[in-house]
Amino acid sequence: MAGLNGTFAKVTVSGSSAITVARLGSWAVNDNRALIEIEPFGATKTEILGGGIRRISGTFSGWLDVADTAGQEALKAAYADNTAISGVRFYVSAAKYYTTGNDFFLLSFASTAAQGAAVTLEGTFSCSDWDLV
Repeated sequence: MAGLNGTFAKVTVSGSSAITVARLGSWAVNDNRALIEIEPFGATKTEILGGGIRRISGTFSGWLDVADTAGQEALKAAYADNTAISGVRFYVSAAKYYTTGNDFFLLSFASTAAQGAAVTLEGTFSCSDWDLV
């Protein structure tokens, strides 16, 4: 894949059709795998048995858009209700995106206002999958 510049990056949530979350400006993800390791009696070093289960988490940020009653509101409602969202997509180009599986949970959702600046929003999430499609 050629390098990408973020011009077509976006985040969508799905209902009956994909809805773009308005005014997001960045997102980042961490796809980590914990090690399974043991330290038996008498050992002089840790023994690594292999990789563990994937733990996928990330952040997104942008600007608050009170007119976005579908995209930003879907994220806020899921956070407030502590419910998972399915079908969230993080686009890296017009046609390529990462899927997040059926278990996309918002862990935080915050807004910040400062004198002379647009009101921002940011959130953190955890999800069950992170696969490029």
